[in-house]
Amino acid sequence: MPVADAKVKIAIYAPGLVEVPARAFTRATLYEAGRRFKWWPSFAELSEFLAEQSRDDREDLARLQEQREQDERDEQRQEPTPEERSEIGEMVADTLRRLGGTRRRPPPRRPTPIHVPGGPGERAAQAACWR
Repeated sequence: MPVADAKVKIAIYAPGLVEVPARAFTRATLYEAGRRFKWWPSFAELSEFLAEQSRDDREDLARLQEQREQDERDEQRQEPTPEERSEIGEMVADTLRRLGGTRRRPPPRRPTPIHVPGGPGERAAQAACWR
């Protein structure tokens, strides 16, 4: 392919590849593209290839964006006023009263095992010892 044709194709592809992170264009991806494509790739093939190469970067970017949004929400969140705190405390106390108090009930007791001298468990243990 003549250099002039390659430049035209690159100029046509470039606007569609603006979304691809710069880290996807490395020497390693160039060699990988050379091994994958026999001839000049179509735009769809090139887009798919670069999407594969930049998947981790996109996932990292999405996580960072989510964290930034969460930080912004945390900054906008205001601490409750003393009046709001007392109102919440009253609601909690009322709920606990309706549920039957503030203490949790203890777990039910398990029955105590009964040992019967000469019972089947003891006979089986003795028989096992003498084998």
